[in-house]
Amino acid sequence: MRHETGGVVPLSVQVALGASHLIVAIIQGIIAYRGGRGRLPRNHWIGFRGTRSLSSESAWIHVHRRAAPLTWVSSAVAFFTGGAIILLDGSSEWLILTTTLAADSAIIILMIIAWKVGHQGLPDS
Repeated sequence: MRHETGGVVPLSVQVALGASHLIVAIIQGIIAYRGGRGRLPRNHWIGFRGTRSLSSESAWIHVHRRAAPLTWVSSAVAFFTGGAIILLDGSSEWLILTTTLAADSAIIILMIIAWKVGHQGLPDS
């Protein structure tokens, strides 16, 4: 008995999925670069935004400097995943799906850990 392994993902879907990962990588890279140098302005749109990190300029800088290394790693995962998805032309749906799910899970886990590491050493408000 032959088992169906899934169809081929259209190139347009692969490019869109890969491009979205590359955009995430760029945004995370900006956060890591500027945040690691204490040059990411405190705001309500980008960065590790929470009650404690937004409480003061020094808290904001502290969180982003400590979180920068893991944010860089997460950015690299997103970058290489985006490139791989685009280059896997003609690949099965299952390969694209498992690659995307594994990488996105890693990105989320890395960012949660970065959040926790960033907030270590902040005084409770």
